[in-house]
Amino acid sequence: MRLPCQLRASLTWPDWRRTIGSGNYTEYRPGQAPDKRPLHDVGDVREVLQQRFGMQLPDDPRLDPAINDWRQRSRASIL
Repeated sequence: MRLPCQLRASLTWPDWRRTIGSGNYTEYRPGQAPDKRPLHDVGDVREVLQQRFGMQLPDDPRLDPAINDWRQRSRASIL
């Protein structure tokens, strides 16, 4: 049985905050509207985690299917 995964990340600095959740990437800056965009595919999620959060992702064959499952469930929950 495959358990559903959750992906949530947040990184805060004095003049911004970055978050991942519900299939989206959002940047918050004081005095500005949040800049929110959907994460379109596994490559998009990987890029944001690596470039915006500074994460080194493991070379594990289970990672991409888990990310894809999360994206699909996130999209289905907002439809």
